[in-house]
Amino acid sequence: MRKVFYAPTVEAAVASARRELGENALLVDVQQLSDDRGAQDGYQVLFEFEGAGRAPGASEAAGFPDRESGGSKLGVADLRNDIARLSSLVASLASSGAVHSRRPELTRMAAALQSYDLPPDWTQHFLNRVEQRIGADWRDALAGRVLGEELRAAVSLASCADPGNGRTVVALVGPPGAGKTTMLVKLAMHFGIAAKRSTLVLTTDTYRVAAVDQLRTYTAVLGLPFQMIETPRALAASLAEHRQKQLILIDTPGFSPGDWEAAQEWATMIEATPEVRTNLVLPATMRGADLRDLTRRWALFQPREMIVTRMDETSAYGGCIAASLDSGIPISWLGTGQNIPEDLEPASPGRLLDVVVGQDLKKMTAAA
Repeated sequence: MRKVFYAPTVEAAVASARRELGENALLVDVQQLSDDRGAQDGYQVLFEFEGAGRAPGASEAAGFPDRESGGSKLGVADLRNDIARLSSLVASLASSGAVHSRRPELTRMAAALQSYDLPPDWTQHFLNRVEQRIGADWRDALAGRVLGEELRAAVSLASCADPGNGRTVVALVGPPGAGKTTMLVKLAMHFGIAAKRSTLVLTTDTYRVAAVDQLRTYTAVLGLPFQMIETPRALAASLAEHRQKQLILIDTPGFSPGDWEAAQEWATMIEATPEVRTNLVLPATMRGADLRDLTRRWALFQPREMIVTRMDETSAYGGCIAASLDSGIPISWLGTGQNIPEDLEPASPGRLLDVVVGQDLKKMTAAA
């Protein structure tokens, strides 16, 4: 069953629907209304709900066409998932005042972007750019292409740990549980073993009980030399001792806020060694707000690139994109699972665009 609510704001319509239809009512569409003079005159909001008959006072939704794709209707499960996600997001947008007052199309685009955890400030930035570039000549397909162009232009990418013909020293830093050790082994296999380059693996992570044993086991299986480093001074000595190695990969502790004094010491040591390329490793499974906060905190290590891990465990990656945009740190590699070394891929515009805009805007941005 469907019912239309009319209200001055989307927030008011959502509240009315929840009271009358229950918390399981799903928001389907939003349309802005205007009076005879073209002035804004509230919103028409369509909800879907389960019921045996027509709800009291319900308005028929004949004016809202069925969603179709290529002439065939979407599957029921896909439609329900779509509606459930957009319902909660548009309600959130309404309560935060982020509903666009001039173009309902932008409100729906905002809901889609924020459903993938792209924060409101960056969502508003991109939609403002879309509206500025299109102006009065609005077309949904054109808006999608412009949004795709803006996203692709904004997201910065970099190539990580590609040693070329010289020597490369890479340190992976980041919070506990980000997947630094697994990522280090993948990079060692890809750029060390597969490329037939002399490689050394170092670990400074003496905080976790099994951390050293875990990495020692990995390197023994791979046949790579391994060394445990307990002090910043020992790190400098090891780098000097193994200057002939073409690739050196350094695993570091996932410092917690209580360990930040030790983190400062290590950061100072790494900063004093210009050849070390620091890469910040962040898990895609974290909330966007937490990722942005971590990026600010780990700026202490002056990371040159960002690696995003655990991408197979969530579908909301906007927080990682926002962290990169906030900090200006380019994204280099994506960890897409636990398989070593298969689940590793370079960051690409198409891949990142897909994970940010998801199914709702894929078609709109395909031509960007």
